[in-house]
Amino acid sequence: LSSLYSLATYYEDRKEYDKAAVQYERALKLKETANGPNHPDVAAILQRYARLLQAANRPSEAANLLLRSEAILAQPSTPSPSR
Repeated sequence: LSSLYSLATYYEDRKEYDKAAVQYERALKLKETANGPNHPDVAAILQRYARLLQAANRPSEAANLLLRSEAILAQPSTPSPSR
């Protein structure tokens, strides 16, 4: 997962937005599978992906991802089980 994220960042830095988007999508799917769709780590990827989409002049897609990220972060955290 960290390799995908690094690759996405690499492409983003080179302004190869389409290639970066593919890597963010892959990283997002893996993180959702591993941690569930409402995990704070998913929100972090959504935020980074949204910044990429804004840079790629895809503002409506970026806005959707930011809204989803905000909804995840607004949820109360799950209490840890008592021992």
